[in-house]
Amino acid sequence: MPVPLVYVRKRPVKMGSFFLTGKPTQDIFVGMTFLSKILIVTCGTAFCTAQCLFAQAGQPPTTIERLEQPKATPPPGSDADDLEAQAEEDLRRKQKQRGEREQSLLPDEPPYSLQRQKNLMKEALIPHDRSLLIELAFHLTTAAVRNDRQRYVSDPTVHFNLLYRHDAKNHSDKIGPWYGFRLAPFTGSGYHKKKFGSFGLTYFGPMIGVGKIGLMPTKETGAVRSSESVEAKIPSASGWLIGAGFAAVAKAGKSTEETPPKDSDFTTRGATIDGAGFWIEGRYIKIVYGAVGYNLIVGLQMGRNKEFIYSGIGVTGWD
Repeated sequence: MPVPLVYVRKRPVKMGSFFLTGKPTQDIFVGMTFLSKILIVTCGTAFCTAQCLFAQAGQPPTTIERLEQPKATPPPGSDADDLEAQAEEDLRRKQKQRGEREQSLLPDEPPYSLQRQKNLMKEALIPHDRSLLIELAFHLTTAAVRNDRQRYVSDPTVHFNLLYRHDAKNHSDKIGPWYGFRLAPFTGSGYHKKKFGSFGLTYFGPMIGVGKIGLMPTKETGAVRSSESVEAKIPSASGWLIGAGFAAVAKAGKSTEETPPKDSDFTTRGATIDGAGFWIEGRYIKIVYGAVGYNLIVGLQMGRNKEFIYSGIGVTGWD
């Protein structure tokens, strides 16, 4: 129960275990001291009672020593690994931004068609004497026969020519002499003295001729436009050549006869003479890209009681 306070002015009055002096300030202090003693006794009694209850329940009593001190929070930015990773990420981001900025400042890449045109123009303007011509020609052929040969059918064929232009440097855009070698196979089937067979005739021999090749346009002559535009025309040159010669022949044929006659085309023999063996060809020459080109060809090959007429196109390389 609360202790009543009685203020007496003349002499102290004893109340319980302490005295009231009659002065308000001192009396309040005395009361507070008394209440604190009661509170301490009450808390100690409650703590002892709790310890006894924990012991009876089989649980360890709570002690001050079991309380752990909380871990100290590390100051921000103290982790060296995190700082290094953040620095690397910042560096990569800045490098990427710099690369994008530099890329935006570069001029646009030229289109592929213009780059190809420049490369072709560069190749076409490389100087060549064009003194040596290598040609591989594809021909359609027909055969005209008479006397003891009948109904010859000639197959498509391929001819090889190696030609040399004499004194090429001084004969550009001028008529000059040509020399060379020709290999011209003809295959097919027909009748000889009413006996069926197949023939393979390979004519070979030297060539001599005359021809002319025009000058190749260059930037110096003003005949080539700048290659900065796709429409720039690749320089080219054209010309002509007439060649002729006499050829030997090698035969590789088959006949229904066991022993065909020696003058038959359906037999197998080494190099021999097949009649006059004269031949003549005419060419239209076209040179593009400096060292390659094509030829349009017509020709006549004469033999014993037969002539082969052919025409075709030749793929050429120059040096």
